[in-house]
Amino acid sequence: MEVVLTGCGTSYYLPLVAASLYTASTHLPARGVPASDILTYPDAVFPQDKRYLLVAISRSGKTPETIGAAGYVKERRGARPWRFPAPPAPNSPGFATVR
Repeated sequence: MEVVLTGCGTSYYLPLVAASLYTASTHLPARGVPASDILTYPDAVFPQDKRYLLVAISRSGKTPETIGAAGYVKERRGARPWRFPAPPAPNSPGFATVR
């Protein structure tokens, strides 16, 4: 099974790093893919001959492309995607500074 991590905008950087760390620590395949690529080129991202776990990451939980990518995997691939909120950006209302 290959792990595919996805997000949009600044929430896309976390999947890139997480995929690299996952692969380095487990020696199992993982990659970060922009959510828009899943919607635009789903067969290129998810060839039919493999099983996948999609981890969708969104800061707001409302990003249309990320929600769409998770919905695609659920509806078309019969999988249950994992959804994770990304931490808030510095200087945003939800950000707390630890001193």
